[in-house]
Amino acid sequence: MSFNKCKFYIFIFPLFCAFTCGNLRAESVSEVETLFKDACINYRISLTDSPEELNRRKKILAKIRKISPNSVFGLFAEAYFITGTSWENIDDKSAKKGVDLYTKAIALKKDFAEAYFGRGCIYQKLDKPENAYKDFNSCVLFDDKFIRGYFKKAIMEDYYFNQYEIIPKTPESIIADCLKVIELKKSILKSREPDSDEKLELGGIWSTVVKQYLQKADFDFAEKKYNSAIVNYTNAIDKSIEAPISNGQMEIIKDGLSIVYYNRAVCYFNTGVYDKCSIDLKKAMEYHPDFYNECADLLKESEKYQSEIGSENTQNLTSTPIEIKSIKKKLHINIDGPVAVMDFDAKAISASDACTVSEFVRTDMVNVAKYDIVDRKNMEVILAEQNFQMTGCTDSECAVKIGKMLNVKYIVLGTVSKIGDMYYIIARIVDVSTGKILSSVEKNANNINDLRNASTMLVNEIAEK
Repeated sequence: MSFNKCKFYIFIFPLFCAFTCGNLRAESVSEVETLFKDACINYRISLTDSPEELNRRKKILAKIRKISPNSVFGLFAEAYFITGTSWENIDDKSAKKGVDLYTKAIALKKDFAEAYFGRGCIYQKLDKPENAYKDFNSCVLFDDKFIRGYFKKAIMEDYYFNQYEIIPKTPESIIADCLKVIELKKSILKSREPDSDEKLELGGIWSTVVKQYLQKADFDFAEKKYNSAIVNYTNAIDKSIEAPISNGQMEIIKDGLSIVYYNRAVCYFNTGVYDKCSIDLKKAMEYHPDFYNECADLLKESEKYQSEIGSENTQNLTSTPIEIKSIKKKLHINIDGPVAVMDFDAKAISASDACTVSEFVRTDMVNVAKYDIVDRKNMEVILAEQNFQMTGCTDSECAVKIGKMLNVKYIVLGTVSKIGDMYYIIARIVDVSTGKILSSVEKNANNINDLRNASTMLVNEIAEK
């Protein structure tokens, strides 16, 4: 080989290597990013993962770890495998390592929504709510379709309301995030197959948005801003009716709405809209006859003024309408006989964890010294003789059957569910003699360790009714 040819190859070979390696690296990066998008598509647009989806994601992320461990997506994959999605179960050392890895990934990709979400969940586990909220906010800022980010934001805003400077102190932000979760969930359901069994169930999101509208309405009422209060009471009513609920829960919804209809009627009365006032009062009485006394006198006055206005004889009103106050009372529930607490149904958690929560509720109801609670072992013996189990009873019909077997007046049914990494306890008290659900109470918990406190809060609310 001539000297000139040697110089040529010496010059060309480094360029060829650089070009080839550069292309391989570009292709590798492109491949890794494509893999990551495939792995996390459902991570962004759903609130829960099936076991099949979790396994699929893990396989893809494992491949990313292998082919590109130091890339931004490789760092995410490593953090994911260290911390997983059950952040409350990891130890502090692993949690801190996960934070470090997610932070490095964010340093390489400032708009990395998935990494902000993962780090925010770990900050929650480490009891750093301000850091967690900041990350969830960044998550949805960079990806406005990231439903889990909005869900976590809404729950934190409600749970830590008015406790930290960084977390908004007004209902508007909570309502906006709740409505965004509902909007995204509806959009997801539209894209599913027609025979999909996925439902518009969003844990405490529906009750949270209704609660916030009611708080706004009550505040407006206290300030005598009746027109604004009417808007917020109307929003609360609309969302209560829109919420996907079981047939048994409809009775509870009606009990609550009877108060809301009454309060909106008062707003209409105080602003001289007597026809709508009368309609709401009739609705309140229809939903709960116990409100007859509160409604009857006001309805009589409202119809009288409406009659006079209708006859265009407004100048001859017999008296100036008085300003009526709202009512915020809850219907009193008198539980004066033996009560059996069934083992709660488990949704997306283990049956043993749900059973433990049931025992928490049972113990706390004994401790408030207000109820005659049947011992669980005695319940098991009696039900075993009739070939019934402690679990699986979720409706009023079943509660009535079991209540008669146990010779009790009331049955407490419930569910413990997990959506994302939030836990929800719902308890319902059923009157065995009528099958009617007397009360329904819901509490949520940030992690599995908070379920004990949530159970106590739930029983305290039941005891106050």
